[in-house]
Amino acid sequence: PLSEQIKVVYGLVLSRLYHQRVTYVPSFKTAFDFFCIHAGGRAVLDGIEKNMRLSPEDLQPSRAVLHAKGNTSSSSIWYELDHIE
Repeated sequence: PLSEQIKVVYGLVLSRLYHQRVTYVPSFKTAFDFFCIHAGGRAVLDGIEKNMRLSPEDLQPSRAVLHAKGNTSSSSIWYELDHIE
């Protein structure tokens, strides 16, 4: 969404003008209804959740597939889509 793009640009401008690190992480929840994240392991999901500021509910399909099937490489996305459906 445009509002998130404006916030990112604003953060970049502030960081250039004041030579301070200003990092804005966009809210992906405003653009997407659900998330289908590769279940590459617990540490991967924890890092994505923290850095993208997602809630545990957003990663529930990924965690459920990781628990039920394990890390099945790229095919885990198909299992997640089935879980979400």
